[in-house]
Amino acid sequence: QLFQAVGLSKDVIAKCFPGCRWVLDGVGFHALGQETLGFRSAAYPPRGALPPLVDRAVEELDDLGEYHFRAVNETEMHMNTPDVIFKLQQAAKDNSKNSYRDFAEWQNKLTEQTEIRGQLEFCLEECDPIPVDEVEPASEIVKRFCTGAVSFGSISDEAHRAIGLA
Repeated sequence: QLFQAVGLSKDVIAKCFPGCRWVLDGVGFHALGQETLGFRSAAYPPRGALPPLVDRAVEELDDLGEYHFRAVNETEMHMNTPDVIFKLQQAAKDNSKNSYRDFAEWQNKLTEQTEIRGQLEFCLEECDPIPVDEVEPASEIVKRFCTGAVSFGSISDEAHRAIGLA
């Protein structure tokens, strides 16, 4: 068993994820259907005939607040700003080392400003290194890994299965 279902009813799990274990009961088909119909009505509201070539501003869907970027100067600093994401996409699309360097530089600066780990510094001059022969072998360390804590949605199916088998 690679994962457990959380937040879905027994009926949904039995029909859509046969053989999957669950701990907590959750929403059923009725609730999922109501939510889906609500999203559909928001996307396609009833309206009369539209005049040809509407010049007015385009109607927008309601902002439910789940995904919205506010300008940096209007709120606190965030890790994933549109320009940083753009640089990452550009680096991946063009296989550009320069774009990746820009992305890494910007992301590191944001990390320094927004994350606790960005505030930490290594004080190597105050530390005594551990001799390599005293370091626990990787084969022993991986025995303590907890793969159940890895979210199925955050990694690929292949990676999830490989971790589960390991």
